[in-house]
Amino acid sequence: MKNICVLFLIFSCSLFLLHCNSSKNLIIKENLPVSLIIDKRFSPFELKKTYHIDTSFILQNQLIIQVSYTGGCEKQNFSLYSKGDLTKSIPPLTTFYLHSDFKSDKCNKKVKHLLTFDISPFKQRYNKTLRISLVGYLHELIYEPK
Repeated sequence: MKNICVLFLIFSCSLFLLHCNSSKNLIIKENLPVSLIIDKRFSPFELKKTYHIDTSFILQNQLIIQVSYTGGCEKQNFSLYSKGDLTKSIPPLTTFYLHSDFKSDKCNKKVKHLLTFDISPFKQRYNKTLRISLVGYLHELIYEPK
């Protein structure tokens, strides 16, 4: 039931975004939840930022990120990484990295993509309040596992 509510909320947000912006050059995309990848060997220096993070929030065990970029002809896949490190502060802080496999795109349309990531692997590792720094997003996020 919770998954249905989360998917309904994501779908509603997408419809709202589509309704609010009637530009013919705007494309709205969304994805089904993808799991966070925890990899201590991940190198953030490999990141090529071809997008802008418009907003982000946490809903239950899902991190919702709205990104925008220019393109529209080629598919752009996103992954969310963490090295799994936690600071010793209370509550602890961890860093998430959004990665795109974008190469090049001949189209010049404004694309808004609503991404959903399952961050429950951190619930299994640390079942308390956690602060999240999403690289490229100005605001800190608070995750309270449920």
